[in-house]
Amino acid sequence: MSRISLRSTDRRFSRWLWVLPTRCQRDVSTHQPGLRGPRIGAIPMSTKQGIASAIVTKIGSTKFSIWRIGLTHDWVQRKTEWSNSGEYVKHWSCWETESLSDAQDIENHFINKGMIGGTGGNLSSRKTVFVYVF
Repeated sequence: MSRISLRSTDRRFSRWLWVLPTRCQRDVSTHQPGLRGPRIGAIPMSTKQGIASAIVTKIGSTKFSIWRIGLTHDWVQRKTEWSNSGEYVKHWSCWETESLSDAQDIENHFINKGMIGGTGGNLSSRKTVFVYVF
C-alpha cells in the first residue's frame, strides 16, 4: 500500500478525495480468503480531521450508538475476528492514521459521541495503526 499523506493543503489530491466512495475505501484485490466479496482496503494515510469527516459522512443521519469504532494494526485479521464472533461487518470501513495518538484521539471523540468501542488494547506506536468503523 502506498503511503500518501492527504492534507487539505495538498491540491494534487483534492479532486481524488471527492471521488472516493462514501465508504472511504477502495478495492485492493478481487479476493480475500475467509471473507465474501472483494477485498476492500483502507484508504491511504489521512489526517485526524479527514478521518473524522469521513466517519461523519459514513454514518450520515444514523445514530452514533449503532456503530462500533476501534483501532488495530491488522485490519484484515480484526475484521475476520469480528465477523467470526457474529458481528455484521458488511459496512466495515477503515483508515490508516498518521500516528497512534491521532488514532486514539479519533476513537475517543466518537466514543464520547456515543459509538460503541473501548479505549483498551495493546497497540504499538511503532506500527501502522488503522481506525475502523462498522
